[in-house]
Amino acid sequence: MKRAHKISIIAVLLVFAAYLFCLVFFIVYKAQWTYGDDHQFLVSTAIGKPIPAWVGTQPEIGRFWPLGQLDYDLLLWVPADYKCLAHFILSAFSFVALALLVIGGVMATLKEYTLPVRVWVAVLTAMMLTASVYYVFVYLVFAERVMTVLIAATFILFLMLYRTDKWGYALGGLLCAAYLVFCKEIMFGTMAVLALFMLIMDRKATATQKAAWYALLAIAGIYIGIYLGCIYPRIQHVYNDERPKFEIFNILWYMMLRLKMWYPALLVALIRCYAIIIKKDREHLLYDAFLLAGFTYMLAMAVLRFQYDYYYFPALAFVAIPTAYYLVYYFKEWGSIAILALMCCFSCYSLPTVIREQINHRVTTYPMMERYYQLHAAGYTLVWEKKDLSGWDDTLCGYHKFIHITWINYFYGLSGKPMSFEFENTPPEGAKWAKFSFERADDKPIEQQVRVEIMN
Repeated sequence: MKRAHKISIIAVLLVFAAYLFCLVFFIVYKAQWTYGDDHQFLVSTAIGKPIPAWVGTQPEIGRFWPLGQLDYDLLLWVPADYKCLAHFILSAFSFVALALLVIGGVMATLKEYTLPVRVWVAVLTAMMLTASVYYVFVYLVFAERVMTVLIAATFILFLMLYRTDKWGYALGGLLCAAYLVFCKEIMFGTMAVLALFMLIMDRKATATQKAAWYALLAIAGIYIGIYLGCIYPRIQHVYNDERPKFEIFNILWYMMLRLKMWYPALLVALIRCYAIIIKKDREHLLYDAFLLAGFTYMLAMAVLRFQYDYYYFPALAFVAIPTAYYLVYYFKEWGSIAILALMCCFSCYSLPTVIREQINHRVTTYPMMERYYQLHAAGYTLVWEKKDLSGWDDTLCGYHKFIHITWINYFYGLSGKPMSFEFENTPPEGAKWAKFSFERADDKPIEQQVRVEIMN
């Protein structure tokens, strides 16, 4: 290997190590529970109890993703003083695992290329993906955190299955896929599309490979069977009844603007459609299957009108490694490196904002909630103002109320005086009290949508 190539490999690895260190540092920096869905940890892993069933199984609104946060139960043994930090350390390990899996996956797909090209493309792809999905690692509540890691692992295991035809890789890939299916409702459909594509298109598949795809279809069937039998009949209303107001095209356009990684993925997807349909190219069907799975996941989320970008992060994990391979395949070494470097710049642009906002949440939530606990402990009656709300506004109001109740009970537990705090509905006569009122404001952080007034 030429000296210049060695220097370039060392340089890019050093830059990536510094990049990874900085992002891991800010995952654990000032670790603290934040306002919002973190309340579910305050009644479970934060006090040494398993994640409750209602977190991922809510039949009344059609939600069923029971494994989305199950890995946090691994932290039940951690001492109470380190519970919160341990959650963020686990998230940091997941982040590093994602980066390493992507690098390993890209290196494996580009085995016929020179080492400098493989390293540069692998590192740039890992940076592009990790920067795009960083949001779900600095917050604790998102199932997409573990899903992105498992998708990368699933790709590598199925890739090894096709190279070795060994049952061990098939079993490992199926276990990852089975876990994924129970992490988000639409994943069963994505996995079914992936399996059907391979069964229909790959006429050269071995018995082991076919068995793996049939097993994946069976896993998807088991999920939908459970959902239709146990969840669907109990649905009372949709999750967020404002979602039907959003237009599918507008959501997709917004995701393209927010997640620049879709640009190279869409480019190679169009090229592959031409190659498969017109040129009858069947050389890299596994890569094509994962590309199709990513776009299937994205379209399904848009059809369901989920408008936040983190819902689409698993789709990015599906397409990341195949996109990197096809960029090198069609645009050669320097063209692919230039495209990936540009996408990395776009993807990293939002990182300072994500970090700044999360640190602000970490340093403001705890003292704010502690103040409300101290008010109640000092003898104030806390009253939640009843307003005539309907639809999603009423749901949000109840959500904020439950968050405050959970936090105040959490502080009572920390004080050694556990109790079942509840807000009062009406102010008391001749006593100190504080009024909590919900006012929806979509342009403000959620913790600023509850106004608190000390009445006397």
